[in-house]
Amino acid sequence: MLTCPVKGYFSELDVEQIAKMLRSKEITAKALTQQSLNSINQHKALNAFCYIDDEYAIQQAEYADELFNQGIDLSPLQGIPIAIKDNIETAQLITAMGSNFFKGYLPEVDAECVQKLKALGAVIIGKTNTHEFAYGPTGDISAHGATKNPWNLAKISGGSSCGSAVAVAAGLVPIAIGTDTGGSIRIPASLTGVMGFKPTYQQFPMKGVFPLSKSLDHLGILAKSAQEIDLVVSLLKQEDHQQSHQVVSNALATRSPKLGWVSVDNFIENYDYPLYQKLKQHVFSLWNNQIDEVSSALTTFKDIHRYFYVIQNSEAYAVHHHRVEHSPELFQKDVLERLLQAQETKGWEYVNALDFQKKYQEDFANIFDQYDYLIMPTLPIQATDLYQKDLYLNGAFINIKSALLSLTNIWNFLGNPVLNVPLCHENKMPIGIQIIGAKKSDRHLLAFAVNNGF
Repeated sequence: MLTCPVKGYFSELDVEQIAKMLRSKEITAKALTQQSLNSINQHKALNAFCYIDDEYAIQQAEYADELFNQGIDLSPLQGIPIAIKDNIETAQLITAMGSNFFKGYLPEVDAECVQKLKALGAVIIGKTNTHEFAYGPTGDISAHGATKNPWNLAKISGGSSCGSAVAVAAGLVPIAIGTDTGGSIRIPASLTGVMGFKPTYQQFPMKGVFPLSKSLDHLGILAKSAQEIDLVVSLLKQEDHQQSHQVVSNALATRSPKLGWVSVDNFIENYDYPLYQKLKQHVFSLWNNQIDEVSSALTTFKDIHRYFYVIQNSEAYAVHHHRVEHSPELFQKDVLERLLQAQETKGWEYVNALDFQKKYQEDFANIFDQYDYLIMPTLPIQATDLYQKDLYLNGAFINIKSALLSLTNIWNFLGNPVLNVPLCHENKMPIGIQIIGAKKSDRHLLAFAVNNGF
C-alpha cells in the first residue's frame, strides 16, 4: 500500500469504516465534516481546493445527522464528505472552471451527478482545482494557481482533475469526483498514488459538466481503493451494491481471467525505460500464469492518437471560439496557445476522425474476445517539476504534456472503462498501471481489482 507523506483526517480511514462510525454514533456527520474542513485548511499549500463554504458544508452535515436521528438512512454515503471538480456545476458553490472567464459564477442548479450525490446524503465539501477548462494534463495552469503533488510540493500533481486526486491522496476527503477527456482522472491518480476510474463512455450523466470535448468527455471517481469506487458507481447507477458485487465476484471466481500486457512501444517511441521495466516486472510477478504480451490489433494506436487530437481540437475550439475571438487575454497563456493551434483543424478532418472513431471502436471490441482485461502503464514518465515544458530523456527532448497523455487518451477515443491502480514507488514518488476492460464491463473490472486487493 502506498502511503502519502501528507496526512489528512481520512488518510487511514475508508468509506466503510466511516459509515460504521456514523451509524454507531462514534462520530457525527457534523464532526466528520469539521475534520475534513480542518484538514483542508491545514494543508492549504497543496492548493487542492479552490472554493469552500464552511457554513454550507456544516449545514449539509447537520441535515445528515437529523436524518440519522430520525432513523432515515439514504445510503452508505450519508454524512460523508465528497469533493467536486471545479468544472462540475454546484448551485451553492462557485464553479469557475479554473478560469477568469467564470470568476464568481454561481450556477442556478446542481449538475445531475451532484444532485444524485446529495440524494444519497453525501456532504458536498467544496470544489477542487482544475487545469483551466480541464484542458491540460499537468494541473499547474489555473486561475487558482498550481495544485501541488503531496509527495513532493515541487512536482506536478497531474491534471486536469488535479485537486480531486490530491484531496484524496492527502486524506482531505475519502472520495472526489473528476472528469477525464484524455486521461484527466488517471494521470493525477497515477502521479499522486490513488485509484482513478474512468467508466465506459456515457455511463454517467454529463448534464451540468462544462464540456471540453463531447465525444471524449467522461465523468469519473477518485478514491483510495477499488472497493470505494465500486460502491460509488453502484449507488450512482442505483444498483444493489452487495447483490451485484456478489454476482460479479461469483462469475470471476469460476475461472482465472485472461490478461494481456500492452507494450508502450505500440504508442510512443521515447519513454522512461527503467520505470517501464519495473512496472512490467511488478505486473508479471502479480499475475504470472494469467498474463501474456498482446501484439495483434494494436498497430493502429499511433493513428488513433492523431484522430483523438483532431476530435478534441475541433470540439474544444467549438466550445471556446467566442472567448478566443473576443477576450483572449482572459485565458491562461498555455490554454490559449492550445486553442489557437486547435483552430487550424479542418472540418473534413473532424468528420473523418469521427468515422474512424466508430470503426476503431467496433474493430477493437474483438480483442476482448481473447482477453478479459488489458494492463499497461498509466504514464511513460514520472512527475516532472511544476511549469516544466520539456523533459530530456534518452538523448532527446520530449514534450511533457504529450507524454502524459500518450498512454491514456486512446481509451477516451475508444470509450472503454479504465482504472488507474497505484502499483509501486520510484524515486519516492508513486506510479500506476491501467487496467482496461471491455465496454460496459465496469462492475466486472472493479470487482477484478477488488479481488486482487487493490
